Amino acid sequence: MSQKVRFYVVHFILGLVLIVFQSTLLAKLGGLDFLPVLVIHLGAGSAFISSAIVILLLGLAQDLFSGAMTGLHSCLYLLIFFGAYLINRAVHLGETFQRMAAVCVALVLLHLVLSQAVGGGHSSGRQWLNIGVTTIVSPFLFQLFSLAESWQLRIMQIRSVD
Repeated sequence: MSQKVRFYVVHFILGLVLIVFQSTLLAKLGGLDFLPVLVIHLGAGSAFISSAIVILLLGLAQDLFSGAMTGLHSCLYLLIFFGAYLINRAVHLGETFQRMAAVCVALVLLHLVLSQAVGGGHSSGRQWLNIGVTTIVSPFLFQLFSLAESWQLRIMQIRSVD
């Protein structure tokens, strides 16, 4: 297995953990959605094709867990990923406030599309509160994803030396 594939296995597992976490515990707390933060993290600093495949698979898994139309989350997450990738090429999404703004815009997009596709266009104040909370928590999640990547890289270097 190549190093690039092994590197993205961690992102896939991390995404699955987020999906299960937000489908169980976070659903009871109001339905916070942390997976778009991982999507923006991958769009802001990873290989294009490998990240897109991971995001496509995570979107399909999200559709499976949420009961939404198959491909809905995949298309939305890929759209967010392409947007983050293009913005990162022009601006470099390295600053905390830039990433928080990207998370906020992505979550608003998700909210608007999903409320039209699933909920008939009705919006509640709680959903907007969830967007704000997720945006505020996103720097900690970006740090967690970076720590997981550095841990994975360290493990891969140790195994390549052995």
